[in-house]
Amino acid sequence: MSNGVNKKILTAIVALTMLLTSILTISIVYAVLSAPNKAMITAEVLDVDLTTNALITKAVPDADSGAYLIEDDYPDFFETETEIVFNGQVNIILGENPVYVEEF
Repeated sequence: MSNGVNKKILTAIVALTMLLTSILTISIVYAVLSAPNKAMITAEVLDVDLTTNALITKAVPDADSGAYLIEDDYPDFFETETEIVFNGQVNIILGENPVYVEEF
């Protein structure tokens, strides 16, 4: 490849990196601002040893009591979301309950 093509590819990669960083920052700010109990919410950037997307699973179901959980809905009563792993890091929103982070 010529030097000009390499520079164009590098410029495109840098631009894409900046765009992804902006999108992740906006999604974190939105999640924090829209959280019902803002005092318990923090945005974290975690270093991870993952090569694909990360599956974030809340360890505590969103229910007032275990009596409200339907056994047949397991494991769907645990809220999950998928986040992009970029440069060995993932952005997540942490609340008062623990979460599991695994490769997806």
